[in-house]
Amino acid sequence: MAHGTCQHPHLVSLNEVVGNPGHARTVINHSLHYGTSARGSPPGDPDVRTIPIREAFPSHRRRTFRHPTKKRIAMGRNFENRKNAIFKTAAQKTKLYSKYAKQLYVVAKNGVPNQEANPALRSMVEKAKKDQIPSHVIEKAIQKAAGTGGEDFQSARYEGFGPGGSLVIVDCLTDNMTRTIAEIRNCFTKSGCKQGSPGSAALHFDHLAVLSFPGDNEDEVMEAMLNSDINLDDIESEAGRLTVFAPPSEFFKAKAALLAAFPKTELEVQEVTFLPQSSKTLSAEDLPVFQKLFDMLNDCDDVQDVYHNVDMPS
Repeated sequence: MAHGTCQHPHLVSLNEVVGNPGHARTVINHSLHYGTSARGSPPGDPDVRTIPIREAFPSHRRRTFRHPTKKRIAMGRNFENRKNAIFKTAAQKTKLYSKYAKQLYVVAKNGVPNQEANPALRSMVEKAKKDQIPSHVIEKAIQKAAGTGGEDFQSARYEGFGPGGSLVIVDCLTDNMTRTIAEIRNCFTKSGCKQGSPGSAALHFDHLAVLSFPGDNEDEVMEAMLNSDINLDDIESEAGRLTVFAPPSEFFKAKAALLAAFPKTELEVQEVTFLPQSSKTLSAEDLPVFQKLFDMLNDCDDVQDVYHNVDMPS
């Protein structure tokens, strides 16, 4: 790969990201704090090593840089790794497509299958496009919701405790509550962790609407929010990026006020999420146990998001 260029549609070079020369690949990894699968090259590739840094708003997300090593491996081994990488990437995409299709269907079904008349659907479509979900997946889910009958999905939230004092919140969409309860319980049991009662883990998280975008006009943004009677929780300004935090119920109102005051604003993050009030660093013994729990939860078809308070090491 040439300096400063990248042939893969999901990857960019390191000097494109931070202005440093050199060969590099990077892939946004949402699995660390937000429960979605990484895009691009999957973890485990022997040709790369990972160094996490902050992503959309530095205090909550991470970006992973991957650097090629000089070590050469046999062609046969390389072929097997490439083949496995293709399968893993395909599985991740299938999971991501299924997740968004289900969420789009529910949002459209609960409101109206029209983006202009349904702000929640419009925001979900924008988020899906940002995560590079194909148009046909989006349209099919909305068309399905517009039909009569269909599936009856329910939202469900489960909480639990991992090793070393780690906390986990699992959000699900399911058409079979009995199946989902059994699958989530199985994840905690087989990883040696403990499922908790409702509210036991959420107590240590802030449930917030988050809007993050490039800018440094903090005072103007705050004024626009207050003029629209938005109940702001906080505004952070760091490294040329502003992040607005508000109660979940104020999400659409805050977004509308922001875009009305600053029409050219490009939102990099727009979601309602759980943010841990403090992070937990796990020991070398506890980390693999937590990773097992995390992976098992993400492998469940009904799981939409997994939130936790673990500070994943580099």
